[in-house]
Amino acid sequence: MKIKHFSTVLLPGQGTGHPGVLRHWQHLLAGSGAIVLLICLLILPARACDYCLLTQGISPLETSRGIGLRLDQRYTRLGTLFDNGRKIDNAGALETHWTTQFTLFYSLTPRLTVLGVVPFARRFQEGEEHHHEEGGQATGSGLGSLNKGFPAARLLDSGSGANGTSFGLSDISLLLRYQVLQTHTLQSTFLLSLQGGLRIPTGKTDARNGEGEVLDAHIQPGTGAFSYLFGASTNYVWKRIGVTANALYSVNTRGEVGDHRYEFGNAFNYDGSFRYRLTNAIQAPVKLFASLGVAGEYRGKEKLDNLTLDDTGGHTLYLAPGVQLFYRQLVFEFSFWQAIYHDLNGEQLGESFKTFGGLTLLIR
Repeated sequence: MKIKHFSTVLLPGQGTGHPGVLRHWQHLLAGSGAIVLLICLLILPARACDYCLLTQGISPLETSRGIGLRLDQRYTRLGTLFDNGRKIDNAGALETHWTTQFTLFYSLTPRLTVLGVVPFARRFQEGEEHHHEEGGQATGSGLGSLNKGFPAARLLDSGSGANGTSFGLSDISLLLRYQVLQTHTLQSTFLLSLQGGLRIPTGKTDARNGEGEVLDAHIQPGTGAFSYLFGASTNYVWKRIGVTANALYSVNTRGEVGDHRYEFGNAFNYDGSFRYRLTNAIQAPVKLFASLGVAGEYRGKEKLDNLTLDDTGGHTLYLAPGVQLFYRQLVFEFSFWQAIYHDLNGEQLGESFKTFGGLTLLIR
């Protein structure tokens, strides 16, 4: 049924030489090319970290113009242990991140939108990861006796596998999004936007466990660092079919954890997806979309007191199905990111999956 309906939409009784159809294929190929370009970035070589990700939604360009409020809820689970990208036995190490994110967007002009993002995070860790030292360079993401030849202890737990939990305000982000290109026809729309901004170190970095020991940098609510954000989003819609691609690059400066300097590696998040409108009338009060895409996260290696941590950084790829429901001024979204590929440096936990839920109120 889907194939038959797809054919009916693409070929509404006119040949492929029709100018409208040619323009459609040109835009569709351009949007597909953006996704292919993102997929090609898989050749890049994460200890995954939840703080780096800035939730944008399935199609941010459709819900970030005018004035509106957005509530995002996301859950990230790290429960698989890897050694240089190869899955190994896990003795019970686990990390979870539960993040509630509030976003306000306001269009200063028809093309320029300012966004403020306020996240609250609950982070949890239990179990023990195994780290080692090689050639005098510490591995792992903790303190420990780095100059005595002992394994580096982790910052967030007790250094011996004790549990640790933190909750609080994370780092706030401020962004500007500018629509550089916009084309409309009776059947299609193409949008391209660039964005830039700043992540401000508003979250605490000295959270401790019940025994008074400083928690790991990845479990702290904040990073203690300013981060510079650069991104792009593109969206092409033709009748029922949509192609979306997003990318966000974060340049991270030196922060802190406890009394120590800590610097997260630069991060690159990207996703591309095809979206299909399941409901018929575009002007109907209820519109339902299904999407399927790929997403990825690349993280550079991290530093503790200017010492590079070898068991950090890498690349994770996800398969990301999702649904999106428009009802008058409300937009509901849900997507599930299943990790399907890990290329992680050294020995570290990798993400098992992420879930995203979003509710947007379009005020104007």
